[in-house]
Amino acid sequence: LASASDRVDDDPSAEAAYNRAWALALLSEACATVEASLVAEGRDRAWTVFRRHAIDGRSYIDLEAELGLGRQQMADLVRSVTKRLRTRVLELLEDEGGDAAEDLLEVIRLVM
Repeated sequence: LASASDRVDDDPSAEAAYNRAWALALLSEACATVEASLVAEGRDRAWTVFRRHAIDGRSYIDLEAELGLGRQQMADLVRSVTKRLRTRVLELLEDEGGDAAEDLLEVIRLVM
């Protein structure tokens, strides 16, 4: 996730730095929760595919031989993990109060 911060425009303001740090912390917490849930369910392979593709930026073609899965299988796994992450991020935003949909858009804008 630290690499995601490299994609954010440099803005020296304290508010922007705080918002970036908050968004990354929220996303990190959501990732840790989803990863732990998947491991507990015996679905750690789904997290591995998601992490290597969505976070590390590896292509499905590169991962096919390494993981022994087809591209469509990996795409399905990534979609299911992404859905769980969205849900968890929304839960965390709701816990903090405010307009979750608006906050979610802000988190996405800050870290992607």
